[in-house]
Amino acid sequence: MCINPAWYPYESYSDGEHQGMISDYLRLIMKNVGIRYRLIPSTTWRETLLMAKSGKCDLIAGAMQTVQRSSYLEFSKPYLSIPAVVATKPQNSAMQLNDKRIGVIARSAFHDILSNRYPEADFIIVDNYLDALRMLKSGQIDAVAGADASLTYLLKEQQISDITISDVLHDSWDISVAVTKNQPYLLGIMNKSIERITPKEHEQINNRWMTVEYKHTVDYRIIWWLLMAVGVVSVFALYRYLRMSAYNKMLKRIAEKDALTGILSRHKLRSELEGFIDLADRHDWRLSLIFFDIDDFKLVNDQYGHAVGDRVLIELSRLVVDGSRKTDRFGRWGGEEFLFLMLETDLTSAHQIAEKIRQKISEHNFSISHLVTCSFGVAEYEKGESIEQLVNRADRALYISKQTGKNKVEDSLP
Repeated sequence: MCINPAWYPYESYSDGEHQGMISDYLRLIMKNVGIRYRLIPSTTWRETLLMAKSGKCDLIAGAMQTVQRSSYLEFSKPYLSIPAVVATKPQNSAMQLNDKRIGVIARSAFHDILSNRYPEADFIIVDNYLDALRMLKSGQIDAVAGADASLTYLLKEQQISDITISDVLHDSWDISVAVTKNQPYLLGIMNKSIERITPKEHEQINNRWMTVEYKHTVDYRIIWWLLMAVGVVSVFALYRYLRMSAYNKMLKRIAEKDALTGILSRHKLRSELEGFIDLADRHDWRLSLIFFDIDDFKLVNDQYGHAVGDRVLIELSRLVVDGSRKTDRFGRWGGEEFLFLMLETDLTSAHQIAEKIRQKISEHNFSISHLVTCSFGVAEYEKGESIEQLVNRADRALYISKQTGKNKVEDSLP
């Protein structure tokens, strides 16, 4: 088992001990299926990926799926969703990232995904968040992209001031167990174990690592000081409880709703699709999905700015929501990609629905001179296939649509 040695509170390796949320999940996942494992320590995340790639470990405890990693790793169902944020100087909290110097961990998902989303940005590779925050503090870079809790923890632990956390990415990213290609049987085992994790167990792990610890000192020489300290501790305990409750509500909202558009998040879409597949298998119902993205969306951001690009995403989402049925599920898969789920719908009907959405978007006035269109891939669920297989089929059909002219609908045939 390979791990990320420096990603606290999500994961870390210190004094021979694996700690953090991912460590708790890993023990639970392995306990559910009765598998023993041995940690192969590394010093950086870059080294962790190289070890997995060279076959020195069979699993990575927590990793996000990217195109680059999919060439040598398979990914389980996600068990954790984390907010993706950016650290900046306070005066730059609302700045656009496309032409900025952004610090990212070497070979992290933040690097892989954001380099595609912001091709004109200058990505500065670092081995750890602390180095990146110090570079930000000294003005060597303009921003640091990373995980919410990790950056917040370091800012407090290292007492780094004049840096703020911004949600300009409007995204949250899913963490899975990664399995090397030469151990494919482990993937099914990991998925079954992850399915057995209860909501209560998720909540217990979150509460353990996503709360702020306070240390209080008491002068035992004077008894009334002890009584005063009890009052102070009670106030802080109440404050911590309120902060924890607010943070838990925020995490739930982030996990279920896309922060920018208000439609379903990728994490929630996966959960809904799992439920739809169960219903389709149990009742022999048809199930189809539409995978689509905005054509040449980078040109919109480059020409009009990311604020206008965000407005296009919001307007497009409302168009699709207004035309959907109560039984449909619609959400943002990531960036300018969207997923539309339809129960009791075959491929032919799904194609017709996709065509209506395509026409509605292409005819809408987005108040910019650029014509906004989308390309679509449609797939019908085949009994026994996984979520990844179903989405990948629709994604391949979408790719064909892009390659053959854009602004069209392509079906994925069995």
